[in-house]
Amino acid sequence: MKRKKNHANEITEYILTIITIINILVIAKSLGLHGIGYFAIAMTVTYLVISFVSGWAGNFLAKYIKGRITRKQYRNASNFFRGSLLAIGIGSLIVATVLTLFGNFVGKFLFKDIHIGLCICIAAPIVFLYSISAIFSGYFKGLGINRPILIYQVIRCFVTFTGSVYFMKITMNYGAKVSALLQNESITYIYGAFGAIAGFVVGQLIGFITLFVFWILFHGELSRLVHSDTTRYSESILDCIRMVCISGVVSGVKNILFLCAPMINYILYLSFDKSLTGPAGIALGGCLFGIALPCMLLVIHLFMLWNQKAYKGMNTL
Repeated sequence: MKRKKNHANEITEYILTIITIINILVIAKSLGLHGIGYFAIAMTVTYLVISFVSGWAGNFLAKYIKGRITRKQYRNASNFFRGSLLAIGIGSLIVATVLTLFGNFVGKFLFKDIHIGLCICIAAPIVFLYSISAIFSGYFKGLGINRPILIYQVIRCFVTFTGSVYFMKITMNYGAKVSALLQNESITYIYGAFGAIAGFVVGQLIGFITLFVFWILFHGELSRLVHSDTTRYSESILDCIRMVCISGVVSGVKNILFLCAPMINYILYLSFDKSLTGPAGIALGGCLFGIALPCMLLVIHLFMLWNQKAYKGMNTL
C-alpha cells in the first residue's frame, strides 16, 4: 500500500513538473526571444542559487527525521527541524537580500544588461520562500505525512501558472504604453518578463503559506512525541545547525557543479563574442534557457512519466 502511494506521488510530481515546463513555454510564446531571455536568465540564476542554498534540504531533513523517529529519538528529530529552520532560514534570507541589493551589479557584470539585474532583484524572494518551504516539506516527509506536500505542490503549480500569465499580461499592457512613449518596442517584453517573474514569486509565497498552515495543524504530533522521549543524550540545536551547515555546503557545491555548466558556457560565450552584447545576447539566452532547455526537460519528463506508468502496469500483471 505504501509503495503504491509513493508511486502515485512520483507520478503527480512528474505531471506538475511538466505543467511548470509548459508554463515556461507559454511565457516564451507570449514574450518572444528577448522577453523570455530576460525571464529565463534571471530564473536560471535564481534556481542555481537555490540549488546551493537549499535544493538538497528537503530530502536531507526527511531522511534525518525519519531515522531519528525510527529510533524513537523524538527530541533529536525536533531539534534538527528547528536547527535546520534556523540555519537555512537565516542563510537563505541573507542570500535573497544580497541578490536584491546586488542584482543590478550581477546583471551588468555577467550579462552586460541592467534589465537582467532588475529581473534577478524581483526573483530574489523565491530563494527564501523556496528554502523555508523545503524545510517544512522535509519535516512532513520525515513524519510520513505526504498529503500536505502534495497539496502544496498542486497549489504552487496552479497559482504560478495563472499568476505568471496574468501578471505578464498586465505588465505587458503597461510596458506597451511606456514603449510607445520612449519609442522602444523591447520595453514591452521587458515589463512582461517582470510580471511573469512576479507570478512565480506569488506562487511560491502562496505555497509557503499553505505549508505553514499545515505545520500549525500537525506540529503538535511531534511535540507530543518529544515528551515521551527517554534517550539520555540529545543533540543540541547548535549541534544540528553545525551538521546542516557542513552537509549543506558539500551538497550545495555538488548541485552547483552538476547544474551550472550551461550558464557558465553562456557567460563565457557572451564575454568572448562581442557581437552578442545587448539584445542579441539576451535573445541567445532566451533560446537556450527559455526554449531549448525546457523542451529537453519536457521530453525527459514525459518519458519518465510514461516509464512510471509502464512500471505500474507491470506490477498489476
